[in-house]
Amino acid sequence: MTRFQRGDLFQVALEGYINPLEGEARVQSNFGKRGTGIHYGVHIASEIGTPVRAVAAGEVIYVQSMDEWLSKPKWTTNKEGRKVKSGSWRAGVYVDIRHKDNRVSRYLHLGAVAAGISRRAHVERGEIIGEVGRTAVIDSPT
Repeated sequence: MTRFQRGDLFQVALEGYINPLEGEARVQSNFGKRGTGIHYGVHIASEIGTPVRAVAAGEVIYVQSMDEWLSKPKWTTNKEGRKVKSGSWRAGVYVDIRHKDNRVSRYLHLGAVAAGISRRAHVERGEIIGEVGRTAVIDSPT
């Protein structure tokens, strides 16, 4: 697994996959330990509204639109009984795509989902699936 540092240029390490953003994009946060938990994604900085592309062809398996996100409860109770932000709320507007190699790419905190992107839709590598946004919980600026 490629380990990026904050400020590094983001580069895709998997053969057949492309960068979800055109041009230079800088890593804002990485996989790994964060606070008391593990962060399972890479935050890539870009201007709000920048088109986001599918990194490889595949099937859309989940879409959380702006309306769906705004209707979700912001808080839930964890196993220890503490009040925490709910997982689906923390993700904001997002799209999940399952690729032919069975990997799933997840695009969180989008500002909007592109027209025609819906569950079970087929997308091609490089197809625009949404735009960069700042929905939900993010800890880095664009």
